[in-house]
Amino acid sequence: MNDEELLNLIKNEYKRIKPNNCWEFFKQRDRRIPCLQNLQKRFKGTYNDILIMAGISDDDLNCVRRDKEQYLKKLEEVCNKLGYIPSTNEFIQLGYSPQILAKYFGSYSEAVKEIKKGYVGYKTPVVVKETKEELLKMYIDYSNKIGKPASFNDLLKSKEIYNPGVFLIRFGSMKGLKEEAGFPPIITNKTEYTKEGIKEILIEIYLEVGRRLTVEEIKLDNRLPTHSTILRKFQTTKMEDIWKEIETSIWLTKKKIS
Repeated sequence: MNDEELLNLIKNEYKRIKPNNCWEFFKQRDRRIPCLQNLQKRFKGTYNDILIMAGISDDDLNCVRRDKEQYLKKLEEVCNKLGYIPSTNEFIQLGYSPQILAKYFGSYSEAVKEIKKGYVGYKTPVVVKETKEELLKMYIDYSNKIGKPASFNDLLKSKEIYNPGVFLIRFGSMKGLKEEAGFPPIITNKTEYTKEGIKEILIEIYLEVGRRLTVEEIKLDNRLPTHSTILRKFQTTKMEDIWKEIETSIWLTKKKIS
């Protein structure tokens, strides 16, 4: 099996077995799945890393056992990346669970009080007075100005128009926004994908959904080439490496415009 097929099998077996620990998983696994030692050599990661690569969310990893300090450290890491304290909704959009923090600290806000001082407070929400129709016209005018349907990244970088979050709230997705604006879908020959082209699409999708895509979600998104093509264009065997590059690009972009 190739990496994609093996990761899909691991995901399906994990969901079937619902193991409480690593030992239970490998005792009951499909025997086509190699032993842990061989998996670690192949994917260059821990058992948890491999499960995450297979599309198992961090919160669903039964084998993960963190103490109070480790959860606090995770919150600090998020704040370090952003440069400010995210709101509860933004924390969720980034793929984390405020409920787990509430379990240990009483609430998300109480957990925030525990971390070191020095972070900017919650971002003030953008006040949007325009109607949906006025926002749509604003988007169309800006797109015509730059000569193409503005992408999530275009909106993020520009100081002439609202940030993309405003449009996502009103229109649900960038795809929905472009459709309402009357822009035809961009049909790309998948054999002509470049690394930079794929990277731009991954950034846009990541910012739309607020997290990394699973391998199965990549397969279902017609904006993207196959999983194997993405790995080949980035010259890596791990989506983990690609997502790290995508996240780094997003943080650098946000830092430049903040």
